[in-house]
Formats: sequence, structure tokens, C-alpha cells
Amino acid sequence: NNNKIAAIVVTCDTVNNGNRDQTYKNPHWLQALQEEVGGFPKPCCLPQDDCVLPSIAEEGHSSSMTWDDIRWMKVECDQHKFALVVKGIMTAQDTREAVRVGVDAVIISNHGGRQLDGTMGTIEILSDCVAAAATTRGTVMMMRRRTTTTEVWIDGGIRRGKDVAKCLALGAKCVFIGRPVLWGLGVGGQDGVKRVLEIYQDEFQTVLQLLGCSNVQALNEEYVEDQQPRRQNERIVVRDNWLWTTTTMVAVVAFVLGRLSSTR
Repeated sequence: NNNKIAAIVVTCDTVNNGNRDQTYKNPHWLQALQEEVGGFPKPCCLPQDDCVLPSIAEEGHSSSMTWDDIRWMKVECDQHKFALVVKGIMTAQDTREAVRVGVDAVIISNHGGRQLDGTMGTIEILSDCVAAAATTRGTVMMMRRRTTTTEVWIDGGIRRGKDVAKCLALGAKCVFIGRPVLWGLGVGGQDGVKRVLEIYQDEFQTVLQLLGCSNVQALNEEYVEDQQPRRQNERIVVRDNWLWTTTTMVAVVAFVLGRLSSTR
């Protein structure tokens, strides 16, 4: 029934599962979850074609997806009046491609950090993706004479109301919450989820008040400072001070030893 479906979300960062040692060692929680919800839908994947990397059809993994597939999905979704959202974007380049295809939104996501170990945090690349989307939208409008309204959404590591404020200030149009909702569900069921969302809402409103913002639209990137460069500079200063102190002490000791040797 088309009236019950608003959007289709395509997860593009699971061509295979990452190295999830704890999951593989303790699979019982997944089996219990399947029994609780009555089982999961049977997955499927795209044809292999000429892709070198293997696909695992029974697990729903496919290594052959390309932007041509996303473009085909967009045409199909438009015909049925569905929005198409691509989840798992982690680069400005992929954001630009998504805007060119015309998807309705991209979700900046690293799959909760459970796929590619050591990848950047989503908020670290959010500004680059927002800028890429804005410039590409302008280019598409000039070159193709059509309007594209691709929005940038984000998830990953959103643990407090202030995190929501940061993401919105950096240009995200929507912020998703993952694990805290599940924690609330596990502790208190529906009431637990409701309480988690209330905490987020209260904290978010408090942050806006303390920043002096009367509404969400007043947030902008000037309210967020990237402390990583400053911390890096502080480490450099500490290192340089240590080198200077060590070098000075060595020079003093060498001078004293030289004076002692000359007096003998």
C-alpha cells in the first residue's frame, strides 16, 4: 500500500560485515532477537555481473552495487512517489554523486563504527559533506536546469542533546539516534524509549537556551569549535618544550663534565 510507505532507505556500506568478534563469539542475542520479532525478512542481493569481489546472497551482501543502481532506484521511487535515501555515506565525493543522481537525502553514517574499524567519526566529515551537497546542487541547477533538494542527515555517536545541536549547527537537516533508543527499549520497553527521547529533547532545548538561540534556525557552525587542531598544537608545544629542556640539560651536563676534565 503506497500510502503506508514514505521512503526507501538503501544501506550502501554493508558489502560485507566488518570484523565483529563479539557478535561472532556470542550469536545467541541475534537468535533471541529473531525469535522475539518473529524472524527477519529473507535478504536478497543484486546480480554479480563483472564484479571481482564476491557477493553473499543468503546474507544480503552485494559487492556489485553502483551509482547506476541508485539511479534506477530513484526512477522507480519517483514513479511510486517514494523518497529515496542512501545511508552509509562517508565522503564528500559520494555526497556529490548522490546529489547528481537526485536522491532525496543521504545519511552520513559509519554503521555505528562496526564496519570499517578506525574510520572517522561522522561529525568529523559532516561539514565537508554539507558543503559538497550545496555546491553540487548549484551545479546541477545551472547545468541541467533542474532542481535537486538532496538533504544531508547524520547518525553515529549521538549520545546527548548537545550532540544533536552540534550536528544541526554544522548543517545536518536530520539527526538519527540509534543505540540509546535500544537501551531504553531494553530497560523499559515503550516507556523507556519515550524517556530517552524526552531526555534528548530537554537537553537540546537547554543547549539552545544557553547558546542564546531562540530557535533551531539560529544554529550555525560558529557555535561549534573543532578542538582537534588546538589539542594537536598543544601536543606539539609540549613536545617542543620537552626537547628544548632535554637539549639544554644535556648541554649543561656536557659543559660541566668538560670543565671538570680540563681542571684535572
